[in-house]
Amino acid sequence: YIVLIRKFIFGYPMKDYIFFSEASHFAITLSAYLFYAAYTSSKYIYSVLYIIAILFLALTLESLTLIVACLIIIFLLIGRWSWLLGFIILISISLVSLFLDLSYFLERLNLFEVTNASVLVFLSGWERAYLTFYDSFAFGVGFQQIGIEGPDGKFQALLKEMHNVSRGLNYNDGGTLGSKLVVEFGLFGLILILFYIFYAIRLTRKLLFRKIKGSKNIFFCGLFVLFSIELFIRGMGYFSLTSFMFISSMYWLYRSQILTPHRGFPTG
Repeated sequence: YIVLIRKFIFGYPMKDYIFFSEASHFAITLSAYLFYAAYTSSKYIYSVLYIIAILFLALTLESLTLIVACLIIIFLLIGRWSWLLGFIILISISLVSLFLDLSYFLERLNLFEVTNASVLVFLSGWERAYLTFYDSFAFGVGFQQIGIEGPDGKFQALLKEMHNVSRGLNYNDGGTLGSKLVVEFGLFGLILILFYIFYAIRLTRKLLFRKIKGSKNIFFCGLFVLFSIELFIRGMGYFSLTSFMFISSMYWLYRSQILTPHRGFPTG
């Protein structure tokens, strides 16, 4: 809300996020803390208020990444009641559309007539992952070589044409961490992603059925699952704050043996 105060009271640009260069970076970092606050609230009304506050912030800042983070958190909170989840989402979209212009978000969700740079960056990353995987015979192009080696693909060509530059946006990071891993490490990167999906699904099931106890366990499990945003939706590279936090979550999961069957784990 400091961003909103700076915008509406002091006249700073809406895209000024203080410590973050983009709204998506702010959203990715905030998501784990929002999940922890909502998941561990003593009353459901507090969880609802947290989600409403962040959704308001996301709509005001026009951050689709933050909305995606909120939807994932809502799913982790009430996902086992899928009918209720669907009902809440439909009602929320209907109400919001009555008062706000959602064209900004709808433009980013349109994958058929792509004219938005953010969508093109996202599609380009996964297109380059696909093309490079086959061109390199699943070996990849090497660490930090995306944008230097490998094919560009048609979406990068559209980005270059749109901005009249020789190199498209996010040329060296692929838009998402997952696509960057596949481009640079090939089959090994793909295996890492599959391992992540396997363990994220297991943790999601445990969170849905409230089988994880202890504040630290809940925080690091949520951090692990929400890293999917950086992996598949909007990445910040290997050396981002959330990447180091993700490494911490892996260490904690190993140390606490949360995923080990029939074993207890610390509740601190």
